[in-house]
Amino acid sequence: MRFVGRRPPPFAATREASALTDTWSAELGAHWARWLSVGALLLFALGAVAPLADPDFPMHLATGAWIVRHHAVPFVEPFAWTRWGAPYYAYSWLPEVIYYQLYRHAGPLGLRALHGLTYATGGASMLWLARVSRWRPWTTLYLIFLSILPTILIAAYVRPQALLFPLVILAWGCGIRILESDRPALWMVALAIVAAAAANSHLLFPLTALPCAIAISRTPTPWRRGTLMAAAVLAGWLASPYGLRWAAIFRLNFGHNAMVDFPSRVLEFTPGFQFALRSPICLTLVVLMAMVPWMLREVDATPRERLVFGSIWFVGLLGFGLAGRALLVWWFACLPALALVTDRASPPRHGTQRRMALAVMAMLPLVISVAFLRRTQITGADLSSTPRWSVDPLATWLDEHARPIGKPRVLTGFDYGSYLTWRLPAYSMSIDGRGIFPDSAAAPDAYRTAEAGPLPLGPWQSADLAIVPLHFPVAALLDTASEWVRVDSVPK
Repeated sequence: MRFVGRRPPPFAATREASALTDTWSAELGAHWARWLSVGALLLFALGAVAPLADPDFPMHLATGAWIVRHHAVPFVEPFAWTRWGAPYYAYSWLPEVIYYQLYRHAGPLGLRALHGLTYATGGASMLWLARVSRWRPWTTLYLIFLSILPTILIAAYVRPQALLFPLVILAWGCGIRILESDRPALWMVALAIVAAAAANSHLLFPLTALPCAIAISRTPTPWRRGTLMAAAVLAGWLASPYGLRWAAIFRLNFGHNAMVDFPSRVLEFTPGFQFALRSPICLTLVVLMAMVPWMLREVDATPRERLVFGSIWFVGLLGFGLAGRALLVWWFACLPALALVTDRASPPRHGTQRRMALAVMAMLPLVISVAFLRRTQITGADLSSTPRWSVDPLATWLDEHARPIGKPRVLTGFDYGSYLTWRLPAYSMSIDGRGIFPDSAAAPDAYRTAEAGPLPLGPWQSADLAIVPLHFPVAALLDTASEWVRVDSVPK
């Protein structure tokens, strides 16, 4: 029998699957599938037990509720009376709507299940990429294990950034399929969908262009397939309600801002190496990533691979040097080189060594999950950000004693603004929807230099109500103002 054309014989897929099984059995032993199942459960549990403690999460819920209620995404500030008419872009609208609907219909368990699935999907995506890239099994396991570290540092709690981990990996795999498949059009559609999901989830969606770097690293350069790949990524990025406004959105969120400019008091915006010194896990990961260029010199890579992978590594390093939150960027910039280095390393050869290595990798998600469970026991299974416990009694007092007319204007601080926007939708908080513009800052929240003039007390004269910490200078001012009266207070 003779097969005509480029279509593989009917049993080609079976042979490929059999070869894959043999490879995993040879490197991990006969029970490799059981180990993978345990790993998937550990990743799911790691995400599912994480406390709902991200301080920005209530604002994500409030934005999701606004979008569902208005059947549209906002283009001007929807919450803060201090920024009426100012531009506002809910670039994370897709996960925000999902978060709101899950919390509305399934409560905190629904959010936890989604976060667990996100972690497990990240591991599954890496397994698929390993098959597409023909990595060795131990390379796959090492990279899944190492990926836990940036995930915990950047997206330990439910937040849109977590979705980038599986999406960037899927984009990478789709890009390789475009380069190597007989039907690149199918994988172009898949890559466009992945890029669109990222563009509607987080502002770091350009990370889904990673497969373009993979294409450039190949010799000779696959210009035609690479162009198709870039076109698919660009089409995905434009498939957003904000698709034609990305330049304005990046200017708004990454331009000069008194709150995030150096020296910022927000941990995520502090310089990366200063950020790393506060966390042993982060410092360990940073040391590993800093060694990548030297490790890349020891492997059998082409000069172009070294140049491309070294270049994106350096771009990621620059981003991390500016702000700790760019650890995610640097990690994905390191991944191609790490995969190349790890795939050339010798795997554990003996059964005892294999079991020890697998046990060590399993311990990390176990230990972190136990720590998460302990915190959840203290804070509760529902939304557990610090502001909730300090200001929720005040919100309850308002529910019981006040009937808002119109949309009363509330002066508050950055720590409280996100939760109060979600908790008191009938009121307008002074803190903007992104929580990064210090229009209403009281003195401890005012991110201003000495040359900028006196520290502001916030627009208290235009507010109808104030919910601020008692140590804020504006609180003492309001206590002495004849037209203001303190109606309640709670311990810090």
